[in-house]
Amino acid sequence: MFILVREGKVVRANPAAAEMLGYASPGLLFDADPVSILAEPDAVVGLRDELREPGKGEPRREWEATLLRMDGSTFPGEVRITWAPREDKNDTFVPKRRGPLGWSSFAT
Repeated sequence: MFILVREGKVVRANPAAAEMLGYASPGLLFDADPVSILAEPDAVVGLRDELREPGKGEPRREWEATLLRMDGSTFPGEVRITWAPREDKNDTFVPKRRGPLGWSSFAT
């Protein structure tokens, strides 16, 4: 499953992400704070900040964390985050949000 993050907000999610997190459709995740999927946002050092914007370390990082479903239930998972710079990207459309694009994938 994956979500895409830009400027600290979810801009895309796939159906598997919605299902795993208990949402009826991926669109319900749009504009959400990506930290909202963490059951304990401060339990894993650095993860909260890395979900919102690129860190100063490696462009790809991995963590184990407890994830939160929409109904409040939790499950253990792996979070992998990759940030891609987009400054020189020649988009054919004007996105609502600009800046680096974060790809977060999750597994149980």
